[in-house]
Amino acid sequence: MKKILTTTFLTVLACFMLQAAVFGQARDTRLGIGVAYDGKVEGAGLQVNALFPVSAEFDIAPDITFYFPDNFDHYVAFNIDGHYLLTAEPEYLVYALGGLNLTTFQYKHVDNSDSKLGINVGIGGEYHLEGFSVFGDLKYILSDFDRVVLALGARFPI
Repeated sequence: MKKILTTTFLTVLACFMLQAAVFGQARDTRLGIGVAYDGKVEGAGLQVNALFPVSAEFDIAPDITFYFPDNFDHYVAFNIDGHYLLTAEPEYLVYALGGLNLTTFQYKHVDNSDSKLGINVGIGGEYHLEGFSVFGDLKYILSDFDRVVLALGARFPI
């Protein structure tokens, strides 16, 4: 089951990336790095993300976050979010976000791991500086493992 979920997630991600590469020519594709805080497990993590413009008001934003909470052997979240731009000024943008989440984790001293699918809803913003931008996302993940996640970081045009 875990392999099926992971394969499905990666296939959907590849489709969104291909679509973004074909249709998103108005703004730059950006790669980013940041930190995220998961309120459920009270742990921070390292996030790697990308942003692919699809149209003038919509972006696809996949990311992967590796968390380091004390009570887990591993805790990794995969997300594919859509950003609907509420404002798109030259200096900044504000967006509503929604998407899919797949979280895999294993508690310490337990032999099996688990995966949970979820739906992301939230809001974010990005402020453009010289040569890069800083961003912040606040999202609620609706799943069997509900939680709030705050992410902050920087994105660089490619």
